[in-house]
Amino acid sequence: MTDAPKIKIARSGKILGEFYPWEVCEKWAAGELSMTDDYWRHGMASWGKLQTIKEEIITAKKPASSTALASPLPPLPPMSKPKPSAKNPTEESFPWGTIVFIIGAVTVLSGLTGNPDGSAVRQGVLAQHMTNGILLMILGVLLSKR
Repeated sequence: MTDAPKIKIARSGKILGEFYPWEVCEKWAAGELSMTDDYWRHGMASWGKLQTIKEEIITAKKPASSTALASPLPPLPPMSKPKPSAKNPTEESFPWGTIVFIIGAVTVLSGLTGNPDGSAVRQGVLAQHMTNGILLMILGVLLSKR
């Protein structure tokens, strides 16, 4: 894969593994390795502390072939707003919400101006008139916001 020599890492007399210098840097950054861990590579007479080659480990570069596989994903493109559907031009310009609201207001007023005297049926009809008017006014507001 690469010509960089691997480094054996040990802690408390136990070998943790054999890594390329950039892998040691990644594992150190992730907290898996410590600069007080021991290291050895081919040609060394005895083990040393990672602290002594800290600069070499930090500046180690990952080969281009490895970088392509391990590179982070680019940010996602922004979400596009859905395109409005083609509507009938008369449908867009006609104020349905306003018309329905006005009908509801007139209905409420007719319920308020009715004669509350009389039978319970008559009083129920007036109450129903006012309820229907309020519902029409709410519907008009909702239609206007669309």
